[in-house]
Amino acid sequence: MANREIAALKAHLAAHAPPPGATLAESRAATAKRRAMKPRPGLTVERVMLGGVPADRLAFADSAADRVVLHHHGGGYIQGTAETHRAYGAELAWATRGTVYMSDYRLAPEHPFPAAFDDAVAAYRGLLDLGIAPDKLALAGDSAGGGLALASAMEARARRWPQPAALALLSPWIDLACTSESWQTLAAVDPGTRDILIKMTTLYAGTTSPVDWRMSPLHGDLSGLPPMLILAGTDEGFVGEAVALYGKAKAAGRDASLDIWPDMIHVWPTWPDHLVAAKQAIGRIADFLRDRLPPR
Repeated sequence: MANREIAALKAHLAAHAPPPGATLAESRAATAKRRAMKPRPGLTVERVMLGGVPADRLAFADSAADRVVLHHHGGGYIQGTAETHRAYGAELAWATRGTVYMSDYRLAPEHPFPAAFDDAVAAYRGLLDLGIAPDKLALAGDSAGGGLALASAMEARARRWPQPAALALLSPWIDLACTSESWQTLAAVDPGTRDILIKMTTLYAGTTSPVDWRMSPLHGDLSGLPPMLILAGTDEGFVGEAVALYGKAKAAGRDASLDIWPDMIHVWPTWPDHLVAAKQAIGRIADFLRDRLPPR
């Protein structure tokens, strides 16, 4: 079943792929089309500002306003929006019975580093300033957004702000130099991805070293961070970064869990309209978050 669903999702992605030689605007439009969300009865979407950063607030009638997840979307720092990842955010809000904020941080190349990092930090500060208790607040992200979630927690620690209660990181891109051996060992399974990522790194990083911890938090200090759940699939080159993050977090004495799902592709939990495994993964994330964001 999983393999058939993955094959169907890949066919969907191919059918809505940007044309060869597409401009960045065309690529962004293709991403929006392929990620269009099926209707979610009862879902309320409210546009808000968090520390000056636009975001979508996703909630249902029974969503707890004081149990919050701030999620940063993926897209290699050059594409994606709160809307492109709304299906995932809605499913997570439903599963946790909490409120999910999806940030719309600035994108490169129009806004290179450190714009996305600054926005992720500002959005977290914005939630704290709204009175959200840090022990009721989790940071999350997929791919590049996972890197932003982790790096913003590290920056919060440096500024002596309260830490969030948890981190949920989906196939996090946390080494923009892409040095993990998994990029070589899984090249036949995940072809071409590393080359694409290096181009994205160039657009985002500019003249800054790609191993600067603010964009590659795998190279930073993981001490003092909250419990983290890391998800990755066996069929993505990013899995090596996930394994390395888990090892480094445990070595720093952190509470970390690593789930590697067989046959899964990059950020599969963000496709709940296409994969049963995505909904199962969201259930796993929701269980992790409910244990750390208990009701009052």
